[in-house]
Amino acid sequence: MSPRHCQKIAQTFHQSSSTVALLVSVYLITVAVFIPVSGWLARRFGKRRIWLIAVILFTVSSLGSALAPNFTVLLVMRMLQGLAGSLMTPTARLIVLEKTAPADLLKMMSYLIWPALIAPAIAPVVGGALATYASWHWIFLINVPIGLISWVIGLKLLAPDQSNERPSFDLIGFFEIAAASLLLLVSADSASQAHPTGGSVPLYLD
Repeated sequence: MSPRHCQKIAQTFHQSSSTVALLVSVYLITVAVFIPVSGWLARRFGKRRIWLIAVILFTVSSLGSALAPNFTVLLVMRMLQGLAGSLMTPTARLIVLEKTAPADLLKMMSYLIWPALIAPAIAPVVGGALATYASWHWIFLINVPIGLISWVIGLKLLAPDQSNERPSFDLIGFFEIAAASLLLLVSADSASQAHPTGGSVPLYLD
């Protein structure tokens, strides 16, 4: 989400830019907190099932973000998007690693890596154009058809899960990793917003 999007959203909901910036922080924090649990959920309930649930949750939350009547609802939808994102990407990689023959593994991993490298370069241009010539709602609405198509393709092509694993859940470990990820992300976000004065780097955060 670019500054242009934040500006448009701030105008729509009559919020300050710093308040609207929470939409980015909340998404990243939710992803950081729930990524550690994605592997356990995939083993417990099946990679295919979790991936399909994550895709449909991301699609629904994207639609909810576009149709949000107020800023609070939009913030909740962004949290749901973060939860879906934390399950979707790691589970997809697990599926690729499990289903791909060793000889084709490098090629398949490149299909996963290159979009992740190209997207940050293309997304600001496309998103900026949508925000300028249409509205900020389209940065979320564009996810809906993509999500539905991906869900249908996954439903047809991915074989049903055969695993009957019942792994135990390390609750303490989850909270420790989630807390560490949360603190690291919050610290990095705070540091990025600190403004040096007098040409020197401050030893504190604003």
